[in-house]
Amino acid sequence: MFSAIFLIFNAVTLYERVQSDRNRVTQALTLALQAATAQGAIAAGRQVTWDAPVAQTAAVQAVDAFLPVQLAALAAHGAQYSPTTAAPPDWTGLVTLGSFQTSNTGGTASLFGQSQSVPGPFVAATVSIPVTERFLGVPLSFTLEVGRVMQVYGYNGQQFTEYP
Repeated sequence: MFSAIFLIFNAVTLYERVQSDRNRVTQALTLALQAATAQGAIAAGRQVTWDAPVAQTAAVQAVDAFLPVQLAALAAHGAQYSPTTAAPPDWTGLVTLGSFQTSNTGGTASLFGQSQSVPGPFVAATVSIPVTERFLGVPLSFTLEVGRVMQVYGYNGQQFTEYP
């Protein structure tokens, strides 16, 4: 009975740590896409156009600001970061912002090899982190992956309206 309780406690603790990491990364990705929209979207009347390099730079800087990472390298559609000493000890490799995409019109966003139809202008990206958790002393390695598409509906005179 004690063994079963111990096993369940460890499983729940592991699950909570993974969910905490996932929530943290999802929040950072959301803020990065919002920064990309704020700095890289350009109002052309009520339409949205993108300065894609500016948007990507804003997203790259936002990830660096919201996660305990340091920029290691820029990539064509994202960036790689090294975890800092403040990062969770289970983050065991480079953090990657990838698949950064913008579109002035509706189209298809491709994240993790899957396509999603988006009816209007959008910005999208993924963040992935190699993680090694220990469950009863056994290392479990996997990649925590989070992706997000944010549709941008237009400019209201002061800011762009986004819908996740």
